[in-house]
Amino acid sequence: MKQMDLSKDNINNLYRKYLVPSICATMVTSVYVIADTVMVGHGIGPKALVALNLLLPLFSLLFGIGNMFGIGGGVLCSIAIGSDDKNKADTIFSTSIICVSFLSILVTILGNIYLKDICYLAGANSKTIDYAMEYGRILFIGAGAFLFCSCLQGFIRNDKDPNRAMMAVLAGSGINIILDYIFIYNLHMEMRGAILATVIGNIVNALIAFSHFLSKNNNLDFKLSYIDFFMLPKIIKTGLTTFLAELSSGVTTFVFNIQILSYLGNDGVVVYSVLTNSVIVCISLFNGATQAAQPIIAHNYGAGKKDRIKKSVKLSLTVTLILAFLLLIYVNIFPDTLTEAFVKPNAEIYKLSRFAIHAYFLCLIPMAVNIFATTYLQATYRSGYSLTIAFLRGILLNVLLILILPLFLPVWIIWFVAPIAETITMIASVFLIKKSDFT
Repeated sequence: MKQMDLSKDNINNLYRKYLVPSICATMVTSVYVIADTVMVGHGIGPKALVALNLLLPLFSLLFGIGNMFGIGGGVLCSIAIGSDDKNKADTIFSTSIICVSFLSILVTILGNIYLKDICYLAGANSKTIDYAMEYGRILFIGAGAFLFCSCLQGFIRNDKDPNRAMMAVLAGSGINIILDYIFIYNLHMEMRGAILATVIGNIVNALIAFSHFLSKNNNLDFKLSYIDFFMLPKIIKTGLTTFLAELSSGVTTFVFNIQILSYLGNDGVVVYSVLTNSVIVCISLFNGATQAAQPIIAHNYGAGKKDRIKKSVKLSLTVTLILAFLLLIYVNIFPDTLTEAFVKPNAEIYKLSRFAIHAYFLCLIPMAVNIFATTYLQATYRSGYSLTIAFLRGILLNVLLILILPLFLPVWIIWFVAPIAETITMIASVFLIKKSDFT
């Protein structure tokens, strides 16, 4: 089969070829987390669901590290190949893989040594600590699977193999869901079964993604002699936006959990779990729509073809905004379907979740613009701009607003924090995009 030519083929056709595989690939985080959440919420109970939600930031950390090297390295590889420098691309790839291998070992060791401290720091208490410990132990043992899964996805998408990325996610997700059901409902393994299914699913995902580098269409070679740690700062700088976006999601979830426990108790955390797991799907769709254009933009940036970059930007932004509008309409018409998907709600949870969903999901339109902006600026090697956006919408605004606003306003303001933070960031995003040379 003829390989795609990112510098010559029709932009619309290229984008279509990347779109569905890219969305499937970016769903990796959401599918694994949501499968666990649904099974835990319905199969084990609310206390287990609270414990799971408290540990969600760990997924953000692991996938964030993997994506930092996979997308950061993948973007640089795509730019290098676009400028006909294969040796540089191989150096970036080899260096990234070695770093992820080392970090996999480090995270596994440290995570298991300090597991109980980590669980309590995340907000676990006497009612949830056993669930959290049971889940967290296997999560850290399988840390390498999460890191390599997300890292390899970034490289194979940038190496013109989006279909394999899609197959890896579909196979891993399918196995995760099947094993979740067997382990929790049939074998009654509870939290241990939920996370074990997730680890196995990620291993399958990573193995299928790895098979790309054994195929004839592979353009990246791993060799120990290519490793150059002087390339590491550039890889990290390019991928730092992706890492910060994932990490900030974890930090925000952590701070929200603490605040909601304080103001609304366990029912509030259950509702917030519904929101966070639902919005993960939205973020994955937006990331997929924008990252479908990322290899095209990065390649043509390396080749210096500005017109093709502009066409890719327009198409990607249009599709992302359409998705945001459709999702906003759905959650406003069918809010109860989100709640019922994750937990068996009582009257109090129904009442709380309906208001929370209508308020929280006002963030979707500005969020779509912000995710597009970070991906575009990252693909054109404007790491400082993309990092600014990720920092604003993640750690800075969300954390400040959730800590400050409930002190002066009614408690329901908690559910409006995300829309306020995303809207402020969107203003900054539009300004930074307009400063770009290519739009």
